[in-house]
Amino acid sequence: MKICLINPVFPSSLWDFSGCRDLSGYEFPFPPLSLMTLAGLTPNGHGVRILDENTASLDFDIDAALVGITGYHIQKERAFAIADEFRERGVYAVIGGSLVSESTLEECLQHADAVFLGEAERTWPIFLAEFSAGRPKKIYKEDTLVSMSLSPLPRFELVSLEKYSTAMVE
Repeated sequence: MKICLINPVFPSSLWDFSGCRDLSGYEFPFPPLSLMTLAGLTPNGHGVRILDENTASLDFDIDAALVGITGYHIQKERAFAIADEFRERGVYAVIGGSLVSESTLEECLQHADAVFLGEAERTWPIFLAEFSAGRPKKIYKEDTLVSMSLSPLPRFELVSLEKYSTAMVE
């Protein structure tokens, strides 16, 4: 299965770092660690692509059976627009990240086929198995903090690290 993991562009704000990008020479301060971690959690045999709208344009004609969208609350409107467009094109769209919370759950469900609450180290592999079997749920929820021993090495090779000024690790 082909999977595209997407980090929506940040709107103009403190968090898009547009005021200092020209000083550093980099396109964005940090790569999407959560998506690189999800890619690491994805079983072999699936094709995974990461697209960060902060460093590249999004082509809605990409070949993918599934798109996973992450984001912070400030990215919510763009995340919803991306999910809506892919769903209109018949691509299954899921949303996770800190923008999904108990208070935003119903709103997120209006725009996504499934949502993820909390850490995904346990729920993402379960979802992929259920999706592959044709029986995904609408909500995947992790109520506890996940042990770092369950977190794989992020797939740094799936992003162009030279576009970022720093890289984070967990």
